[in-house]
Amino acid sequence: MTTTLRTWLDQAWEQHPDQPQAVADRLAEAISRLDDGTAPAEELARFGEHLLLGHLDQAQALRDFIAAMQPAAGRDEAVARVLQRAALGLALAGHDAGPGPELPADEQLRAMGQAMLAHTRRSDRSGTRRLLEQAQSLAAHANDPQCWRALAIITNNLAGDLRYYREQAGAAADPQADVLMLDAAALARTHWAAAGGWMEVERADYQLALCHAAAGQGEAALAHAKACLAGCEANQADAYEQFFAHEAQARALTSLLHQQGAAMRACLAQVEGAGSKAYAEAALTKLMARIAGV
Repeated sequence: MTTTLRTWLDQAWEQHPDQPQAVADRLAEAISRLDDGTAPAEELARFGEHLLLGHLDQAQALRDFIAAMQPAAGRDEAVARVLQRAALGLALAGHDAGPGPELPADEQLRAMGQAMLAHTRRSDRSGTRRLLEQAQSLAAHANDPQCWRALAIITNNLAGDLRYYREQAGAAADPQADVLMLDAAALARTHWAAAGGWMEVERADYQLALCHAAAGQGEAALAHAKACLAGCEANQADAYEQFFAHEAQARALTSLLHQQGAAMRACLAQVEGAGSKAYAEAALTKLMARIAGV
């Protein structure tokens, strides 16, 4: 059966967080299906921008993608706008000299968002922080609802991206990245409160809960998880929304359990007396087994 562009994009959006390079290697296949009418070319342009800059930070691959998409850009203004934004993102990420194309403030903010993600790929926390501050300043100067919404989206995406890599097995703790992650999640909550509805705010609380849990801050995670669930209950959210509010609480409580386990181990190292130490050690082992079985 022939894969349509719609099917390709649906699969690519799902696979790209875990397999970005494998998906990037198949972009030519997607471009060859542009005229099948099953999905807008603008979505493919957005996906390529996000994948090649935000996930892979591959400047030449993005330049090649922009060139390959030019025929579609000539037929569709929305595609042309995304490709201009991608070019600006390359400049903001430090890949191209010059200021890049001049775009409306909300499009500049979206370009900044992808450039921020590119900086995180290089573990360039200062570069990400600098762009985040510029984005805040730009949105404040424009003071436009579209800009505040764009800023809410890019700060949420930055927080989620940093959390994703923080949660990867074997990922080393990075205090600077944790601070950036928590700052971005808090900014997203602030901006969604101004630019969104109750669901955006509730989901921002969810993001905050998961980010604090990932950083090992169980108490703060639980507070945000409770706010997330309260938002669901106050607005009669459906079962899907409530499901993830409960997930946030579970993650927060898991973080708390790990914190208490670490505190017990620290105390255990200072317990004097062989008998007392053996008794405490057995209690810790029993507790950890019970936690693992939950």
